[in-house]
Amino acid sequence: MILRILHIDTGLSWRGGQKQLQLLLSELPRETVESHLVLPQSCEYRDKFAGLTKNLFCKNFGPLQQLFTAYQLARYCQSNAIDILHVHTARAHTIAVFIKLLLARKIPLIVHRQVIFPPSRNIFHPYKYGPQVVSQFIAISEAVRRALLSSGVAPQLVTTIKASYQGRGNMLNPEDKRPLKQQLCQEVGFDPQRIVIGFLGALSAEKGCFDLLKAVDFLRRDLGENPQVLIAGDGPLRRALEAEITRRKLQDSVKLLGFRDEVEDFLGALDILVFPSTSEGLGLGLLEAAFALCAVVATRVGGINEVIIHEKTGLLVNPSSPREIVKELRQLMANPLLRLKLAVNLRAHVKKNFSPRQLGTECNRLYQRIFTETKGICKL
Repeated sequence: MILRILHIDTGLSWRGGQKQLQLLLSELPRETVESHLVLPQSCEYRDKFAGLTKNLFCKNFGPLQQLFTAYQLARYCQSNAIDILHVHTARAHTIAVFIKLLLARKIPLIVHRQVIFPPSRNIFHPYKYGPQVVSQFIAISEAVRRALLSSGVAPQLVTTIKASYQGRGNMLNPEDKRPLKQQLCQEVGFDPQRIVIGFLGALSAEKGCFDLLKAVDFLRRDLGENPQVLIAGDGPLRRALEAEITRRKLQDSVKLLGFRDEVEDFLGALDILVFPSTSEGLGLGLLEAAFALCAVVATRVGGINEVIIHEKTGLLVNPSSPREIVKELRQLMANPLLRLKLAVNLRAHVKKNFSPRQLGTECNRLYQRIFTETKGICKL
């Protein structure tokens, strides 16, 4: 029997959650799962899902349109005999609540939770996050699972299915990194013979970009070093970061590159990746770094600890601690063998524990279980 799953994602930009959804759809077995996908009208990434679904369409998820969109999707569920709703963002969760209220049948709802911060507690929280609405939460890490439990979600409603990443078939070897580094250094005016440090992620408060700038400033001002740092990503703090770089006179040391589509090429050009988040559900960039043989300095927060094992797959520092970042950076900058050892160990760890095949298999198994428990087919 084929189960029909309606996936809803309301994210406007191509970030970690959308990458995870793409991997999931590519790994779900077509012989048992028929995937339908709804995306926002103004999203930037529709083409990335081409060929992965039975049907892909876009809707307006704006605040004033949510009820009407929910009504349209409820009718879609009815006419296409959708068996399960699987939502991938907080707004999609809200819309799914409306869909369930509009349907006269109990369609199961699975909520994929990517973030570590607990859900907002308000008068609707017990209903929205309770068993009368949600059949199962999927947490992408044990840290996200703990955050859900701490917010009052019942333990039996939470399943951990770890995020995953699929590197290119010809995974980078150390010698493969040299031309990528030379090309990027030529682009930004850096010396390819020297260490290149990088950051990859959204330029938002929880990503800790300002701590990285402070660390670079310490390296220059206090230690007399002149690091080469590349920051790839975009977000609400870009202008503030530009101003901070200017204020600290770091223009020669730090370059803001904006959004980079070829993530592995960017990471492949780096010697060291700094991941200074103050809050993180898992950190997809860490999984991506594993396939680019990057040595990693990251913070001890959230799900990062499930990827980076201190002194085995990377080096960990406390959050908001620029001087600790400096200490570990100096250790890696002076020791190429340690960089290679940590990078190789990280790649092995990620391949073993964060595989896309495992993501697809476990989600398919969950669909079958939820369908069986709810006796599946529900008619209006």
